[in-house]
Amino acid sequence: MIDHTAPAGPDRRVRRDGPVLRLTGDSDLSNRLALAFCVADLREDCAAQGLPMTIDASALRFADRAIAELLLQSAQAVPGLTVRCSPQLRFMIDILDGGSASDLIHGDGSLRASGGTTG
Repeated sequence: MIDHTAPAGPDRRVRRDGPVLRLTGDSDLSNRLALAFCVADLREDCAAQGLPMTIDASALRFADRAIAELLLQSAQAVPGLTVRCSPQLRFMIDILDGGSASDLIHGDGSLRASGGTTG
């Protein structure tokens, strides 16, 4: 397992708390690849332990299209993944997906593929 508690840049931080990946500050194209590796690492660990996983992006102050796409693709591809995000980020994700992301948005505002479990 990789320790993701170190700052990912001057205004962004990625922290791993068990099956939860917490994103704070700003996230954009410049750190998309690093974030994708963190998500892949989390997915591998959670699959091995049979745990549902969560990406908590609700504390991001800024996320660009690259991050919104990464979160959308993750929510669509990973069974049991919950993505928590702000209303603004959910709106951007829904636009990027042509309105189809509304199928992933649950009552608590998180994104989850059908049949997923909460984290």
